[in-house]
Amino acid sequence: MTATPRRIQRRRTKGWRLPDGAVIVSRPSRFGNPFTIAQAVEAEMGEPRSACAANYAEWLRVGTAGGWYEQTYRIGKQVFDRRRILAELHLLRGKDLACTCPLPEPGQPDHCHGAVLLLAANDYGALPGSGVCDHCWQWDANPAKFRRCPDCGSPWSRTTNQPAA
Repeated sequence: MTATPRRIQRRRTKGWRLPDGAVIVSRPSRFGNPFTIAQAVEAEMGEPRSACAANYAEWLRVGTAGGWYEQTYRIGKQVFDRRRILAELHLLRGKDLACTCPLPEPGQPDHCHGAVLLLAANDYGALPGSGVCDHCWQWDANPAKFRRCPDCGSPWSRTTNQPAA
């Protein structure tokens, strides 16, 4: 475990080991993301990986308010329960989180639900103040630091759950 928790990329290559104290949060885990890249591509949500992270953040933040999301989702036999994830966020506090999503290039935003969990677990106020770009679905936990989306220049929206028409 590092002084500042970080997201690491889980590998399935011979010899790779999960660092001590790190927690796996990829889809098969209890903290997995029910929103898939295939669904984002099918719905034409712009950058699919960013859209999945944005949907995950909004799902955790707003729950069933507005009728956009369900409390639980099922993919095959796995059930993703928002209430359980929020109740167990404290288990992630101070820990490195491992997901199979690629790591971002230096200075680029992290388009992974693991980054959402990292912020939510270590900054209690991260989810209520999160921002979602209406245009490209870029997600950021602190949209106030950029008045506009760093990817496309559109203004941030704190309440939208779908891109502007």
